[in-house]
Amino acid sequence: MSFSEPTFSAAGRLTDLICGTSEMNAAWSARETVQSMLNVEAALARASALHGVIPAAAVKAIVAACNADLIDAGALMSGAASGGNLAIPLVKQLTAAVKACDADAAKFVHWGATSQDIIDTGTVLQLRSTFDLLEAGLHEACDALALQAQTYRSTPAIGRNSPPRCAIISETRPFTSRSGVASVTPVTVLPDSTSPLPMAC
Repeated sequence: MSFSEPTFSAAGRLTDLICGTSEMNAAWSARETVQSMLNVEAALARASALHGVIPAAAVKAIVAACNADLIDAGALMSGAASGGNLAIPLVKQLTAAVKACDADAAKFVHWGATSQDIIDTGTVLQLRSTFDLLEAGLHEACDALALQAQTYRSTPAIGRNSPPRCAIISETRPFTSRSGVASVTPVTVLPDSTSPLPMAC
C-alpha cells in the first residue's frame, strides 16, 4: 500500500486530536484566523460608515471582499514572512479585491486601523469561540460526573486522607467533589461496623 502526500496533507497534523477537539482545532485553523481578521475589517468599515468616517457607499464592496476563500494563502504566508505580520499582506490582498469591484471603495479599506488592531481583535473573536466551546465542554463534564455520582452512590470505596488510617466511604464523594454537584445527597462515612482499613493513604 502506498501513502501519497495528498492523503496526509488533507488530514492536517497527525497530532491535531491530541492538542484539541475537532471543533477547537477548527476555531484556531489558519482559515478561521484569516476570516476573523477579515470580520474585523468588515466591522470596521460598517462602523466607520455609520459614524460618517468613510462613505457609506464603500461598505458593500469592502464587506463582500472580506471572505477568506478569496485570499491566496500562499501569497499571504510569503507576505507575512517579509512584512512581519499577517495583517500587512492580508490588507494588501483585501484592497486589491475591493479595487477590482469598486476603485473608490478600495481607498477606504483598513481606514484608521493599525495592523495590531486587526490581529488582536481577530484573536479575540477566536477566543470568544473558544470560550463557547469550553463552556459547553465543562457542562458536559459536570453532567457526566453527576451521572457517575448517582450511579455509584452506594459503592464502597477507600477514603483517602492524611491520617494513617482510612475509612470506607461511598464512591460518590470523589465525583461530587470534582463536579460541584449540589443535588446529590451528602455522603457520610459508613458505620464503625466496617472497620477502617489500617493503611496509609
